[in-house]
Amino acid sequence: CAGAKRVLELGCGYGRVLASLADDPTLELTGLDRDSELLARARTRLPDRVALHESDMVDFCLDGEGFDRILIPHSGFYCLEDEASRIRCLRTVRDHLAPEGALVLDAYCADAFHLESDPDDHTDDQLDPVVTVEHAGQCFDVFERSAWDRPAKRLRVTYEYLPQGGGEAKLGSVMHHYLLLDEIEPLLQQAGFTGVELHGDWRGGPARPEAEMWVATARIG
Repeated sequence: CAGAKRVLELGCGYGRVLASLADDPTLELTGLDRDSELLARARTRLPDRVALHESDMVDFCLDGEGFDRILIPHSGFYCLEDEASRIRCLRTVRDHLAPEGALVLDAYCADAFHLESDPDDHTDDQLDPVVTVEHAGQCFDVFERSAWDRPAKRLRVTYEYLPQGGGEAKLGSVMHHYLLLDEIEPLLQQAGFTGVELHGDWRGGPARPEAEMWVATARIG
């Protein structure tokens, strides 16, 4: 976001990225998410000058001048249901960019496991440890299990939060429709973006199937 004035984050959640950007008082920041509870949490940690909107990132309408940067971080783009939703989202983004603005999005790189792994390698009920988190004074050990539909390039990931010391587990799930590297630039071009750069990390390294992530920057001029 260096050099930007107005920044919009789509799928801002509880404000982790916006909180970091808010350290720069010159940035005019806006966050958008469809989850009202997450937005309420974001409001408690962000300065009042950060505008928050409850809406779906596929279809939204924000007044004012165009944004210099629009961000879709942390694989949020994979949460869109299908190609039609992706195109609608990208075209809405295009309509909200300033003439010299840029869309920046990142996600995990799925090429290696898509091409080399077998869905039977991991059963749907296999729990893998992820992290330990604390909420409201209670520590939870977090595990995940995945159901993979390779032809559809779709992952349903279920997270199980087990309270340390015993108690009822809490469950949450997310559906990811992932992209392969050779699908990203054509999709952005189909939505009307002309200047597309694809990298394999935030330092500008090459996009590679074996990389952990990809970063795309797209412009309209």
